[in-house]
Amino acid sequence: MRTILQKDKRAISNMVSYVLLIVITLSTAAGVYAFLKFKAQVPTDDATCEVDVSMTIKNYECEPGNSKIIIRLENSGFFNIDGFFIKGANDPDKVPIAQLRRTDISSNESSDGIYYFTYYDKNKELKGEPFSPRESITAEFSYSKAIKEMGDELAKVEIQPFVYSGERIAACPDTLTFKTKPGECGSVYVEPTEEEIP
Repeated sequence: MRTILQKDKRAISNMVSYVLLIVITLSTAAGVYAFLKFKAQVPTDDATCEVDVSMTIKNYECEPGNSKIIIRLENSGFFNIDGFFIKGANDPDKVPIAQLRRTDISSNESSDGIYYFTYYDKNKELKGEPFSPRESITAEFSYSKAIKEMGDELAKVEIQPFVYSGERIAACPDTLTFKTKPGECGSVYVEPTEEEIP
């Protein structure tokens, strides 16, 4: 009888160790899952922009002495626009990559390369008013920092509107691109010769 009890004790000991191993594994897996769910928030859906979101450039004017460009834009689409990305290049044949800085607001509301109509503050509250259809705005941008990065003049500007999809930015597929007149948007304006005028 004594030998049977010893075998039973070993069996219980093995069973307890398996149960403990399973509990430890499951609790570790739950902890890792909770940590990763908090830290690595994977988006559940893609942010999208409506097809009929578009803008039109009415005109522009350069102030070479201030390294500033003033652009008049109109929302020519059917939906509100929450902002746009703006970049420049020193060569009309290159892709614009230098970010232009908004100058018509205080520096704490400005971001290089981004113009916000609406934005989320630190409390995740939406502030500002969207750019409504058929509305026009005039915006000023400094290209002095961009000139330091790319060369001596601003020859091409690219504008890409965006909208918010939840709290995420969705860049719209329609991109506006325009070329400036040669020498018009340099650090100092030089009147173009007849040969340079397209």
